[in-house]
Amino acid sequence: MALSPLTIANWYLTGGNTSVEPPVALGEVTLHLNKDCTSPTGPVSAKIKSVFALDVNGAPVGSPLFWPNSELVPNDSVYIMNVYAADGQPIGGPVPITVGPSSSGTGFGESFGSSFGS
Repeated sequence: MALSPLTIANWYLTGGNTSVEPPVALGEVTLHLNKDCTSPTGPVSAKIKSVFALDVNGAPVGSPLFWPNSELVPNDSVYIMNVYAADGQPIGGPVPITVGPSSSGTGFGESFGSSFGS
């Protein structure tokens, strides 16, 4: 199994109504596992946070990849997600999420949506 990409196009401050709520412009998202796990290629530490930036439209910069939870041992792991505004203030999380395999087309989007309240 392969790593799964982040499939959400944009993050918004509340409700997800893009005609009303502003995007989380120039913010960032952090993800880490709730426990140490083993992936098909070796250990993945819960202490290591993946941090990725959001552009002016609230979209991830680059293509962050994560192991689907179904590929990790133990199989009851979750990722803990936090979202931060451009000034570093927390605006969402911690939220436990699961990552689906990219072949299923679910990825993150089906797991938690894309909107966060402030």
